[in-house]
Amino acid sequence: MDCLDSFPISNPFHKMIPSHDELHRICERFGAGDLIAVHGGLGGCLNVNLKVETTVGLYAIRVLSGFATEEHIEFTLRAIGPLRDAGIPAIDPLKTPDGCPFVGWNDRLIMLTPFIAGNPFSSRVRQARASGEMLRRMHDALVDVEDGPRPGWSNYPSEEIMDEGLDRLVGMRLPPRQIAEARRLHDLVMSRWRTVSRDLPMTIIHGDWHPGNQIFTDGRVTCILDFDFIQRAERLHDLGYALWSLLPENPSRSLSRAFLEGYGPLEEIEQAALPIAIARAALFFICTASFTSNPDDELEDQLGREGPLIEWLLSPPGRDTILGLLPTESLRKAA
Repeated sequence: MDCLDSFPISNPFHKMIPSHDELHRICERFGAGDLIAVHGGLGGCLNVNLKVETTVGLYAIRVLSGFATEEHIEFTLRAIGPLRDAGIPAIDPLKTPDGCPFVGWNDRLIMLTPFIAGNPFSSRVRQARASGEMLRRMHDALVDVEDGPRPGWSNYPSEEIMDEGLDRLVGMRLPPRQIAEARRLHDLVMSRWRTVSRDLPMTIIHGDWHPGNQIFTDGRVTCILDFDFIQRAERLHDLGYALWSLLPENPSRSLSRAFLEGYGPLEEIEQAALPIAIARAALFFICTASFTSNPDDELEDQLGREGPLIEWLLSPPGRDTILGLLPTESLRKAA
């Protein structure tokens, strides 16, 4: 979904930005010192993320979207605990003096984390491999963690959210040809997903695993960011979503291959489902165009970008290309 900021204030997608004085009071509530400066935004499509400097140090203030709930935040913290125990560098939010990991402000929840220095993803093979390795470690560490409440919004392409998105598109009276194409792609992907998704390995997934949510130092992942979408689901979704984010900017597919090498062996049923999992990640952004502030333009844009990718992924050449990226040890294990 495009990062559009023109939602009305009553919409949970609306981005709310505290004033300088409000940011000062927020820092005080966390016991993080006095605000010295606001160094600007840190990116992010759903939340407002600001880098601030206080008399104590550098922090990231996260103004969560209107979809965030206290219950899901508590679940997230329960999942981060085992990660940190396993030496996995999950960012840990600060708590207020009375032990709360968030504060309330204007119907939003706000969290504060230390600002973690490092390098963003720069399309290097070594970084892609490290990202795959870290995702595997995370999945293994969380496989036995008890499930919790689902996030109010996420990029996980459940049938419910995609069906709702399509129904909203129909109700908006958008061009019939666009609606028909969106429904055709939906039926094409989801009919295949239902066939291959049975008995896929489950774990607590990150839900938004792309290179922008990791910080790198010397090619290693030194911090994992943004656990807002965690939930129990097929671990293959994290892989499909990550590959969806890597494919368009890397025609040689060297980054995708390195990512899969880092992640390691997949079960045979996961190998068969991998191209469809990538197509399902792409389909999400077509079906949920109705939730954006300009659905007509968004749907046309997503159909033009994701439609051809979905068609290719589900074709024999596309499927064979994706399966050809798998490390040989995966294929030997399946055999």
